[in-house]
Amino acid sequence: MGGLATSVPTGLSVLILVLYFAPALEAYRRKVVDRGSVLAINLFLGWTIIGWVVALAMAERTATTKAPPPTIRPPGAPPSPFGD
Repeated sequence: MGGLATSVPTGLSVLILVLYFAPALEAYRRKVVDRGSVLAINLFLGWTIIGWVVALAMAERTATTKAPPPTIRPPGAPPSPFGD
């Protein structure tokens, strides 16, 4: 058998999983600080509409991680003992 009869349910299952985990995927794509919390809420409470919306809101509202500004030293200054 095979063919279209098995590819449609498989494709639909993948689509449902991607939509279900959309908040967690967005949090990881945006490098959100508390992406583990977004994943946990999405995994355990995403089946409720409220849990899914909360996870999506956390993924969209939380500030992303930022690199600290570069340290500027005058020319000829000794290197920092902390390696920055």
